Amino acid sequence: MFLRQIEPPVNEPVTLDEAKLHLKIDIDDDNELIEALITASRQAVEKYLRRSIMPQTWELVTDYDNGVVLPYPPVLEIVSVATNGHLIDPDKYHLIGENYLKISSFLYRNLVITYQAGYEEVPGGIKLGILMLIAHLYENRAGEPAEVKYNAQVLAGVGLPPTIISILYPYRVVSF
Repeated sequence: MFLRQIEPPVNEPVTLDEAKLHLKIDIDDDNELIEALITASRQAVEKYLRRSIMPQTWELVTDYDNGVVLPYPPVLEIVSVATNGHLIDPDKYHLIGENYLKISSFLYRNLVITYQAGYEEVPGGIKLGILMLIAHLYENRAGEPAEVKYNAQVLAGVGLPPTIISILYPYRVVSF
């Protein structure tokens, strides 16, 4: 299985004005830094949640076996499904739930699925988590918090403060 992002998000889930309001900043000196933190925070949250937050396009190359779970949901649209360079008729497949693609046919090899994923409207909890992470990164620009109170998460590779994790956890894609 091979997954790659074809088109990144055009917009961020949090605007510069929203971030500055959350940070209680009313000057423009750090605008570039804050914009970079917005993008970095969205990317970190997407990685933790295993979700696409803003609309973006993905390409998955896999073998079909009775259904394909598409990474980084929620899927907004299946752009195309092809095998060995030939497009599969859209009448032959359909999306079940937010990320399960069912193809009504036989076994396929080298299946290439192009899809758009992300929220049409970002849930408030995810936006709040991103805003909190922006504030955390803004206040701790050296890369580490003044007091590391969440060593277990850092060592486990999560790297997010526990409060942010607790806000984001209900939105996380769980793999079985």
